[in-house]
Amino acid sequence: MRSFLIAVMLLIFAGPLLAEERPLGMTEQGLYNYLMGEKAPATSGEPGLTHEKVVETESAEGETYKTTYLKLSYQGKPVGKARLDDTGVIDELIIESPLVRHEAGYGVGTEWREAARSFPGGELIYTYVSDSLFAQSEYLEGLQLHLDKSDYQGKKPLDGEFQKIPESELKPTAKIKKIRLYR
Repeated sequence: MRSFLIAVMLLIFAGPLLAEERPLGMTEQGLYNYLMGEKAPATSGEPGLTHEKVVETESAEGETYKTTYLKLSYQGKPVGKARLDDTGVIDELIIESPLVRHEAGYGVGTEWREAARSFPGGELIYTYVSDSLFAQSEYLEGLQLHLDKSDYQGKKPLDGEFQKIPESELKPTAKIKKIRLYR
């Protein structure tokens, strides 16, 4: 009887912990079978990670064009998208969910100061071209950690094409809002 009670108590208290989602792992090369510079895979290589192919119409500099994406989901929850070039090769991967973690430990929702410890040579950059504030590193080519530009507290206006931002001008609580891989 005692063993039965212990087993029941373990299920009650450990059940929610066992059901907790583990993060999906990514590297600078990509997310499982979604690899930069490779053809789009038929399957993800990870149970629960799926994709749906969509074509979006976009406009830039007065021109309209169609872009093909794979919208990525894990257990039915959106995690990001992979952009395909005209030959079906992945040329950009955007992660927008805390369900994905880089192998160094950071992900969407991680504070920049924490991520910076495992992001060697990280520089904070603003560009008016995409109206983005992000961190990049010469040691991690093709990887950007995007932050919310409202976390900028500096006095100088954000208006440069490639404007470096001192870390001291960022809110201490600034968090990663998306991870971008590109080639």
